[in-house]
Amino acid sequence: MKRIILAGVFLFALCSCERRISKERIADGNNTLTVRIGQPGIDLKNQYPGAVKVERQPAGLTFYQVNWRATEKGKIKLDMSDSSLVFDDVLGMVGTEDNGEKNPGIYRLTIISKITDSNQISHEDARTKFLSILKKIKSSGWSTLIPFTAPRLRGKDMLNYLLETKNPTSLDSSYDLSISEWMNIDNLTSWEFNKGKIFLEVSFSRTSEEIEAQAFASYVVRYTVKSEVAYFKEFIDSNATEPWGSLLIDELKNSAERRRSLEERLEKNGIKIDKEYLNPKPPISSFDH
Repeated sequence: MKRIILAGVFLFALCSCERRISKERIADGNNTLTVRIGQPGIDLKNQYPGAVKVERQPAGLTFYQVNWRATEKGKIKLDMSDSSLVFDDVLGMVGTEDNGEKNPGIYRLTIISKITDSNQISHEDARTKFLSILKKIKSSGWSTLIPFTAPRLRGKDMLNYLLETKNPTSLDSSYDLSISEWMNIDNLTSWEFNKGKIFLEVSFSRTSEEIEAQAFASYVVRYTVKSEVAYFKEFIDSNATEPWGSLLIDELKNSAERRRSLEERLEKNGIKIDKEYLNPKPPISSFDH
């Protein structure tokens, strides 16, 4: 139920940004909002009282939403213990807090931005700008993340795997897509990263009409930032009644077996597997990494 609500909130945030809903400016001169994963939502509201809108859901979730004017896009500074990451050209943000947790705090951020200041951009310029965003993230110390069920492929091999199988995976941020490859991937194709106990997914969206009929398009970028617990909880059925940590062990073992089977088949076809890649360690002491 909570995942359905989260999906609805993302769609609402995207529609709100595209309708250019105006909100009060952030207090500082740079129009920058600073937030951290785990921060109590009420602290964010108190820090930016005129900008943050609070919405409480019966399912136990509270959403903290900020929108900027389309002509005065903002910045989100993700504050971490030893570093920070700034998201530019932001149209809106939704932070999610679960009131049912023992230590509630914002565990998920959904950030929507334009790819540039311009309303429309050529596909080539959009590709170049998006790749520069990925490089900025990597240069800030974030590591490329491969989904647990996906084979450990790199570069063009991962792209080919995605296009040929349509199996869920993320692309390698170290690989620069050509313009033909860029035009061939679907909306919301993702690139995933992690740094310490924070997880980040980056994707973009464009309309099919613009792809087919126009040399210029309006691109929207989505960033999803999650806590370590939120990331691993997504492995578990939200309706499960047993402790999620005990269920996670079996889910990760199943994921490892699926990966092993896929990699064996790929290796037989001469595809190189990055066997030095290691999954991030889950936040449960009983799991043997």
